[in-house]
Amino acid sequence: VVTNHTTVINNYSRSAVSAAQSTAIFQRSAQGLESTLMRLQTLMTGGLFGMAALSIAKTADAMQGLENQVRLVTQGEEQREEVQRRLLVIANKNFADIEATTGSYQRNAFALAQLGKSQMDVLNFTDALSLAMRTGGRSMVEQKSAVYQLSQAMGAGKLMGDEFRALSENAPIILKYIAKEMGVAQGALKELGSEGKITSEIIYNAMMKAR
Repeated sequence: VVTNHTTVINNYSRSAVSAAQSTAIFQRSAQGLESTLMRLQTLMTGGLFGMAALSIAKTADAMQGLENQVRLVTQGEEQREEVQRRLLVIANKNFADIEATTGSYQRNAFALAQLGKSQMDVLNFTDALSLAMRTGGRSMVEQKSAVYQLSQAMGAGKLMGDEFRALSENAPIILKYIAKEMGVAQGALKELGSEGKITSEIIYNAMMKAR
């Protein structure tokens, strides 16, 4: 009987030791998992924070760039702020890219100043271009390309060559307005452009009437 009791006790002891060992192994595994999860959380948090910080930095740089563009063609911070506010309204209203809208304003401001146009005239011209792009159903990439090429033509004083070809591909609606202003068929514009007859003044008047 004693032997049997001893055997039972030994069996219980071995079971207890085995259970304790299993518990210890489980605890170590749980601690390891917890430590891994904490490190992963730290990395994720740090990564997300870094991504957010990078995004904010890029946005800040972009906004500073837009401010500098407008500052080149305005007088004083008050006027610069007012122009930027109006450009944002134009971009939002016409579902346009704010960078393309600001770039259009800044580049055309120099050309239109040569025609004796006011700051408000430049804003209205910018709005007309943006609205034409929206009406023509062009993508953001096409809008940027067309607006840039048109501003190049405005700066040169006439629409011809590469600028004319770019508008034909990316913004034919603008050529439609120009043809209407000149009283000719749209197909006749290519020859008129090669002759230097599509001037900045004609383009401005065409866009203002279309607006």
